[in-house]
Amino acid sequence: MKILLNGKARRCVFCKHWYDPTNAAIEPAFGKGMWRVDAAMKNKCLIKNILKLATGGVCNEFVSKF
Repeated sequence: MKILLNGKARRCVFCKHWYDPTNAAIEPAFGKGMWRVDAAMKNKCLIKNILKLATGGVCNEFVSKF
């Protein structure tokens, strides 16, 4: 399922610690700073060493990849 998110949202999919080197979970959408996000995708959090959903909440270690 794809959802639309603002690039400034503090979600795992926008964190540089969420392992997605090819950015396969996101694609640009209409409007400045808007992204289509694959909400069902899971990847490993390199800080916590666990699988997290792309739309998961963030921790204190959030660092934007943009």
